[in-house]
Amino acid sequence: LSLLSIYLVFLISRTVFNDKVALLASLFYSLIPSTLFYINQTNSEILYTALLLLTLYFYVKIPSRLSNNLLVGLFLGLALVVRPSALIIIFFIFLKRFNVLKTKKH
Repeated sequence: LSLLSIYLVFLISRTVFNDKVALLASLFYSLIPSTLFYINQTNSEILYTALLLLTLYFYVKIPSRLSNNLLVGLFLGLALVVRPSALIIIFFIFLKRFNVLKTKKH
C-alpha cells in the first residue's frame, strides 16, 4: 500500500502539474519520516492514506464523469470506515462543487 500511495502522489501531481513536479512530489512523499515509520507498523494509517489518495486522484482526474464521481464516493466511504476524520473531505468537495472555493485567475 505504501508503493500505491507513492504512485498515487505521482499520478495526482502529474494530473495537476507536470511530470517533473510529479517526480519531485513522489520523491518527497517517499522520504517523509512518518511515511517511512508506518511502513513497518501494523495500523490503519497506510490504508487510510491510500484511500484518501485514491479519492483525490479520481476527484482531480476528470471530475465531471459519473464513473469518477462514483469512485470518489466509494473510496471516500471506505476511508470513512477506516477513520471518521475523513468526513472533513466531504465538506471541501461540497464547497468546491458549488464554487464556494474560488480559484485565482491570472
